[in-house]
Amino acid sequence: MTKRKPQKVVVHRIEFQTKERELFEQFMYLEQLNKLIDSLLSMDPKIMYMYITILEGVGLIDTPIPTLSDAPSTDEVLNAIHTIFTNRPVVGADTASTRDDITPLDAIIYRLTGQYPERFAPN
Repeated sequence: MTKRKPQKVVVHRIEFQTKERELFEQFMYLEQLNKLIDSLLSMDPKIMYMYITILEGVGLIDTPIPTLSDAPSTDEVLNAIHTIFTNRPVVGADTASTRDDITPLDAIIYRLTGQYPERFAPN
């Protein structure tokens, strides 16, 4: 059975007043914000940290979260990375001795405050 072509087209138009339009725009912004927040909360923290580091590295944002671009020198970056992953500070330290007393939390505290933990005496 073939479909008949329409004889006329009816257009329905909905018009909002200014206040209704403003409320609708606010609703749309909040919906977009909810979608953005949901996508950020479902993201793996490592991936989120990577994006924050990249954005901070190119100078688009500045966050209180410590990233590699916050380090004033390459030596400090190397020390932080090696201290966290190998428990052995490399730059300006005796690399033959391991530092088993340094934890990742100590490295983060040093990075945030710039002060060594009391039990840690730098070489």
